[in-house]
Amino acid sequence: MSEERVPSSGPRISAAFNALLVGYMVVKFTLALFVFRPVRDAATYWDYLFAGHDALSISLLLVLGGALLVAAAFLVREVWNRMIADVFRVRGIVFQESLALVLLAATLVGA
Repeated sequence: MSEERVPSSGPRISAAFNALLVGYMVVKFTLALFVFRPVRDAATYWDYLFAGHDALSISLLLVLGGALLVAAAFLVREVWNRMIADVFRVRGIVFQESLALVLLAATLVGA
């Protein structure tokens, strides 16, 4: 006896979605490796770009961090609803739940 799997009517993982996910990862790792990595005297490129402009540096860092957080939460929600919910037969999640998952993961891994 083989059990037929009924496809769900929800959104599926597509090539465009995978491209979006790869783009997010490239931006995140590029920032981590090239912008915030120490280069000389324990200073980063960020330090050199915004030397003497502390308010601008902090503001831009908050905006950039917030944008990456929202993007990560969006991607977690989409991956969960498009794939995990079907594979493991669990309910879909909303944005607030995906945001909580991203914050929990960041806290647990020390990011």
